[in-house]
Amino acid sequence: MDDAVYTPGRRKLVELAEAFKLPSVYPVREFVINGGLISFGPKYEDVYRRAATFVDKVLAGTKPADLPVEQPTTFKVVIGSHRSARDSFMAQIDSASRWQVR
Repeated sequence: MDDAVYTPGRRKLVELAEAFKLPSVYPVREFVINGGLISFGPKYEDVYRRAATFVDKVLAGTKPADLPVEQPTTFKVVIGSHRSARDSFMAQIDSASRWQVR
C-alpha cells in the first residue's frame, strides 16, 4: 500500500536516490512517474477485489476470525526511462509477463 510517510515525499526520495546514484525499487508506480527507476508491488485492483469478497462473507454471517489470511498473488512491475522528457517512456509488465508501453 502507499505509505503515509514516504509517498507524500516521493519526489524528494527519488531526487535523493538519484543524487547519491542509488538504484532504487519503489512500492508504487507514482515513484516512477516522479523519476524513479523501477516499482514493484501488488496490483491493488486485485487486492481491493479480494477485500470485497471478505466483506461479502462477513455480511453473510461468517466470523472474521474464521476467514483465512491472504497475500497478494498478482504483481505489477513498472520500469521508467527518463533520459529526457522528449523520449521518456514507461513500460509495465503484469504478472503474466505481457508488456504495455505507455
